[in-house]
Amino acid sequence: MFMKILNWLVLACLSIDTYGQEVTLYGDDEYPPYSYVENAIQKGIYADILRKVDKEIPDYQIVLKALPWKRGLRMLHHGDIAFLYPPYKRLKERPYMSYSLPILREELSIFCRKDTQLTPASIFPDDFKGMLVGENLGFSSGDKIHKARNSGFIKLSSSKGTLANLKRLINRSLNCYVNDRLSILYELHLLQAQGDYDGESIVETVSISNEYGHLGVTKKMANFPYLKDFLKKFNHVVKRLDEKGEIKKIADSYLINVNK
Repeated sequence: MFMKILNWLVLACLSIDTYGQEVTLYGDDEYPPYSYVENAIQKGIYADILRKVDKEIPDYQIVLKALPWKRGLRMLHHGDIAFLYPPYKRLKERPYMSYSLPILREELSIFCRKDTQLTPASIFPDDFKGMLVGENLGFSSGDKIHKARNSGFIKLSSSKGTLANLKRLINRSLNCYVNDRLSILYELHLLQAQGDYDGESIVETVSISNEYGHLGVTKKMANFPYLKDFLKKFNHVVKRLDEKGEIKKIADSYLINVNK
């Protein structure tokens, strides 16, 4: 009997050693192809990257869960969760958050209805005067967009997620929509395949900026004693994967699917 108990204790210790401290990373539930939920499973480019990171940090076991973006920001602010991905770095707007190393570069672009006659050669914000531009709820489109709104060149309207905004654009409730370029192309590709988009009435116009997605970190660190150690190891692995080209390889696989 003693030997059985001893064996059980050894196996339990090995199990803890093997799987490590469980760490939950929360991601946007509606930001395809970067971060989204399908059949109750967190998927997307960042999920694929984070699962690869998980294999490289034996001291921790990464668990991925989804949250509506605005709720995730609020919970991070209050220290209810430790990590949220993939925010852009917005130091003034989100003083409650610190950031991991950059994980992935995204291109922020404006897509408009073709009948606006806006093109990639258009000048922002001058040529966009009077346009109603959609953005994702809780999403920070950056200084250029906010300055254009504050100076009266454009109006902003928020809806939850890329799909909802693109449907508003297709249905002529918006003139334009600003978000990550690949995210827009990905959803348009799906909408066209489903027969909900004609494939030509929406055009890509100007690129606003290049942004990097990060792992957002709560500043209420006392709530999570493992946070500093995990983040240090996380950053080390992300840097190594980036240098090896593994992150680009994952992102490119989604771009290939969109371009088929």
